[in-house]
Amino acid sequence: MPDDHETNTDPTPSTAQASDGAKSPRAITWRDVHLWQIQPVRDVLLAALVFFVLYMGYVLSVVTVPLLLALTLAYLFEPVVTWMSSRWNRITRPIAAGILIGAAVVVVLIASLVATLAAAQAVGAARSVVANASQVEQALEQVAAEPERRDEIRAALPGGFWPEIYDRLEAAREAAGDAGTEPAEVVVNWLRANAETIATRAARTGAGVVEALIGAVMGVFLFFMGAFFTAFFFFFISVGYPKVIDFLKSLVPDDHNERVVDLASQFDSVVAGFVRGRLTIAFLQGIFFSVGYWIIGVPAAFIIGPVVAVLSIVPYLAMIGIPISVVLMLLDPGGFFAFQSHWLWALAAPAGIYFLGQALDDYVLTPTIQGKATNLDTPAILFATIAGGTLAGVYGMLLAIPVAACLKIALRELFWPKFQAWAKGERADFLPLSKE
Repeated sequence: MPDDHETNTDPTPSTAQASDGAKSPRAITWRDVHLWQIQPVRDVLLAALVFFVLYMGYVLSVVTVPLLLALTLAYLFEPVVTWMSSRWNRITRPIAAGILIGAAVVVVLIASLVATLAAAQAVGAARSVVANASQVEQALEQVAAEPERRDEIRAALPGGFWPEIYDRLEAAREAAGDAGTEPAEVVVNWLRANAETIATRAARTGAGVVEALIGAVMGVFLFFMGAFFTAFFFFFISVGYPKVIDFLKSLVPDDHNERVVDLASQFDSVVAGFVRGRLTIAFLQGIFFSVGYWIIGVPAAFIIGPVVAVLSIVPYLAMIGIPISVVLMLLDPGGFFAFQSHWLWALAAPAGIYFLGQALDDYVLTPTIQGKATNLDTPAILFATIAGGTLAGVYGMLLAIPVAACLKIALRELFWPKFQAWAKGERADFLPLSKE
């Protein structure tokens, strides 16, 4: 009879007896497991699966992009759907989702009307710039015919940049005349020398116009198809949103359920509060900047205003609107009063509108609508914005603040308590990797 402490050298014993007469368990080898049960193989398969899902999402972007957009909208508007369904008994979640879709259609129609007005403003501004340029050209011809009326003709020019442009063109014409060649003759000679190249480029431009027209039609079709898919997915996701949340909660182990739900609630409060708040503030800022730019005489105010409002989602990025507004006002001076054509007004008014809008955001809109959702001070917000923009461009700037706020929560809830315990000598390891 073998000794009880003797080691069995057979790697796969099937009938070995234990000291009590029972069969000892057979050692498990690679022949006894499935391929996906081998850890390295499983890791590779998991990585391949993630890559495949991302690749298929890219290939099927016509469907996946509206799906992700609908999921985001369902997340953002979940409080509205919950409030409507709990406020009125007759409004169920499907009806509330349908009401939101109808409201979105109305908003799109209003936005289309505003976009039409903005396009008309842009065309008017372009025509005004062309008219001002033509007036400068006519002034040059008049001065060449009647030099004694130079001061009178120059005084009749539009304000802004145009008198300076006139002076530079007049100096260039005089220099060309001193050299013995008129500017018109130079232009004609250049056109003759490059006639073939111009014709070729004109033909390419014609083909490009046709391609652009076809692309525009396809773009409109894809836009409406994407809008339909987004509304379709939004309806079903919004209706079943509570079930999705319950399913995600069921995946959390019971011993960590309370902790995970608490952290997820804090993350949700930060991200949702920031995103919903900034979008609402950007909408109100769009109205403010559009009306403000229109009052001070900025050309195409209903285009520049919404653009600046979208940029205001990222703190202080709306300052880009100042130089753009200044250049447009100098190229197309106008407004309700005569002083609005002066270059000092063009320099000071856009800056005044920006600082007034920033004060409205800092002291009225953000405290009222967004509050302290991120719990970050101004230096931290500025640092996170710059870091996000450096790492990932505009998308990084948009995501930087909620990501920084979530990291702050994670450090405060997971790392800091263990670090304090380590500092007091109550534990040897302060990293949250310990198995304690």
